[in-house]
Amino acid sequence: EEAESLGREAVELTQRSDDPVGQANALMDLAEILRAAGRGDDATSAASEALRLYENKGNLVLAKVAEAFLA
Repeated sequence: EEAESLGREAVELTQRSDDPVGQANALMDLAEILRAAGRGDDATSAASEALRLYENKGNLVLAKVAEAFLA
């Protein structure tokens, strides 16, 4: 529960910035936390949003990481 709370706080903080890659990184961290907690649907949602941000920014390397997580 504490890890999820901190992960969500990190996502919230990065959403205030103009750094889409940082936002996506925080979402991927949250996705890993959610997956470890057995919350697959929520993890998929966070990783999918991260993938969208990576793709919009043109960061193909991290987009592939997000795609692998989703596979």
